[in-house]
Amino acid sequence: MLLYIIISIVSLVVLVALHELGHFLVAKYYNVRVDEFGIGIPPKICSKKIGETEYSLNLLPIGAFVSMYGEDKAAEGERSFSQKPIYQRALILLAGVVAFWIVAFFLLTLMAIIGVPEIISDDIESPNAKVMIIGLENDYPALAAGLELGDVILSLESSTEKLDVSKTIEAREFLSNYAKEPITLTIERGRNQENIVVQSLEESGIVGFYLARTEITKYPWYRAPIYGATMTGDITFQVVKILGTSIKNILLREELPPGVQVAGPVGIVKDFFVGAIDRGIVDYLQVMVMVSISLAIFNLMPIPALDGGRLLFLLIEKIKGVPISEKVEQSLVAISFMILIGIFVIVTFHDIFR
Repeated sequence: MLLYIIISIVSLVVLVALHELGHFLVAKYYNVRVDEFGIGIPPKICSKKIGETEYSLNLLPIGAFVSMYGEDKAAEGERSFSQKPIYQRALILLAGVVAFWIVAFFLLTLMAIIGVPEIISDDIESPNAKVMIIGLENDYPALAAGLELGDVILSLESSTEKLDVSKTIEAREFLSNYAKEPITLTIERGRNQENIVVQSLEESGIVGFYLARTEITKYPWYRAPIYGATMTGDITFQVVKILGTSIKNILLREELPPGVQVAGPVGIVKDFFVGAIDRGIVDYLQVMVMVSISLAIFNLMPIPALDGGRLLFLLIEKIKGVPISEKVEQSLVAISFMILIGIFVIVTFHDIFR
């Protein structure tokens, strides 16, 4: 477990470091002076200056950062970020966000070569097909019993009958037929098998999970990038859609969409990374993809402390012809940063108590 947690934390730091590398490379391309590229948050453990840039390793493993001359405060000189044309500053800011999508594309391409589970119909004959849990409803027996996303259902057993599951319709019919009694599910989770007992709350046999029949598909190397690009777009669309619905529900004080939960780093590590690592490389890469795309979309939100907010400032500058007052910009960034830190702390405590 400890090893899985370490891998999870390192994975998150690597994702953020690659995001910052995007800023770094494009800043260098446009001849902006980069004073420091740091992994982790200070205090510093060690550092080394190469050329004009200091590369540092810091104590707190919660991200990375790039410090550019003239980034936070206007500074004179042709190598100052603040003196560069608006389009160059915008591209430097966008580079970090685009890096997340590039990472997702390459990981999805790798997954396609290794082999990815794809949903197939019950009508298709496949000796290797498996019935997998792809969704869980809050406040239903399946989640309460300990079932997880990605669990493969091998068999269902009542007091009088046992069914080896190979199709989703068979599983649904079995649960419906024995809705009034506990059902033992034999599931495959990573390299392990477990027996979990679930009983429906309703006579219909609904236990609160969504099933899909899946089969491992491997793509040739020349088709894998097409799969990677297509899936990157599809996942981005779904994440934006879910995020929009979630924000609307929060504003209207309604429940979050089924299966959606708010999680900070602790929750992401415990609820997503650790289980995925245990299930295998493809599940781990899939979580990396989801986190990467989610961070890209989050960073584009028009919040002053994020890249999206700074892009909004540049748009206002382009329209007005003059930049926003430095004092106003710094105040908005500071306020939004403190709000984000407050939310981060609240969500982290929620994750720990949960």
